[in-house]
Amino acid sequence: MKETALYAPVKELFELLGYEVQSEVLDIDVLATKNDDMIVIELKKELNLKLIVQGAQRQKISEVVYVAIKKPSYKVRMSQTFLEKTYLLKRLGIGLIFVHFKESGTVATIEEEPTIFDLKQSQRLNKKIRERALKEKSMRSGDYNLGGQRGKKITAYRENALLIAGLLSKNGMMKVAEIRGLAGEKTGSILQKDYYGYFNRVTKGHYELSEGGKEAVAAYEYIIEKLI
Repeated sequence: MKETALYAPVKELFELLGYEVQSEVLDIDVLATKNDDMIVIELKKELNLKLIVQGAQRQKISEVVYVAIKKPSYKVRMSQTFLEKTYLLKRLGIGLIFVHFKESGTVATIEEEPTIFDLKQSQRLNKKIRERALKEKSMRSGDYNLGGQRGKKITAYRENALLIAGLLSKNGMMKVAEIRGLAGEKTGSILQKDYYGYFNRVTKGHYELSEGGKEAVAAYEYIIEKLI
């Protein structure tokens, strides 16, 4: 399929909306006008960064910009990469058009209208995430990770588990109540879930370090000494 195959259905879509449509006006793929309204549409077989940048550049000459692509498969549309690209389109205020290639014919549909992104509204909707981030930061005892790292990270939860592990390493088997007095209210839940495999339940209400816990105490001694 060539990009030119996208043009006819896109042209038909906007003509049905009352626009006069022409292709390749200067270096614009599609230009639609109605009275004083002007719409710019850029065509590509798939949604990629080059197309998104091209759409953003077209906003220099028109308030209403769309990008048109061949409709991707369901698997592609649900992929993290595609969702991130469509989020970027919304963030930039660029509309999205799908061109459907069917046995019965080729049809273009508007999937997302170009709208002005409301940053304040987005921040209000994500207030809880902001609060969680600030709470997580405040609960950590230090900065033990590297920005951009993958894999194991030192979170506030892991610090709490390491604190408990450090106490058990120092004191041997302990009662949950004793540990809670030193490590906080989440102690019981952390011991019971044992997410990291640090603990062994000896008897009801009594815990000791597992072999994994001993290894963790040795590996994270530089953190534990700040916590105890």
